[in-house]
Amino acid sequence: MVGIATRVTEALAFVANHSFDVAVLDGKLFDENIFSVVDVLVAWGTPFILASGLASSGFTERLSRAVVLQKPYDIADLEHALARVVKRE
Repeated sequence: MVGIATRVTEALAFVANHSFDVAVLDGKLFDENIFSVVDVLVAWGTPFILASGLASSGFTERLSRAVVLQKPYDIADLEHALARVVKRE
């Protein structure tokens, strides 16, 4: 399942209505933080990748479980992040 959400409300609806093995999240969606989406994924035990231009040292505790994909990234970086998520399971 592949889906794109441009707003947090869309992401929450997608998460509630679909099953998937891993999520790739942008750190912000139109200046909305993604903490509510992260909270649902953590509660359900769904692994996720956080794509961000921010330094990972500045992440809060709730984001510490994420595999971080530093922006800008290419397909090889995404493949590496996905491999790291699979190893954690």
